[in-house]
Amino acid sequence: MKLIEPKKTFEIEPRSKAGNSSRGKIGTGRETLRLRSKGPATVEEVPSETKAKAIEKVDDLLELYMGIRDIDLATTMFEAGKDKGNPDEFALALDQTLGDFAFPDEFVFDVWGAIGDAKRGGL
Repeated sequence: MKLIEPKKTFEIEPRSKAGNSSRGKIGTGRETLRLRSKGPATVEEVPSETKAKAIEKVDDLLELYMGIRDIDLATTMFEAGKDKGNPDEFALALDQTLGDFAFPDEFVFDVWGAIGDAKRGGL
């Protein structure tokens, strides 16, 4: 014996308030969705071109001195130094934020130079 399931019917109706679902949610277009292997996905603002170039320079310095490429680490280093007034303040901020890395002084000074170049470039 074969069972026959009753057919389900759905009524399709036009959306009410069409087009309002995204109103108020439209941003500047300068955001990106960041998917992480651990933790939730986040929406982050895309850095300005000047900031992106500075972060890229810091990443290049990481490769030159440490042999690694890590854009997240480069971004963290940039953020730690963007509001500092001199290399000593920057070095202290790096020690507080990333003290486990024990970066060489020459590297810290070169990173400070890259951040300073970005500041003068209009950051």
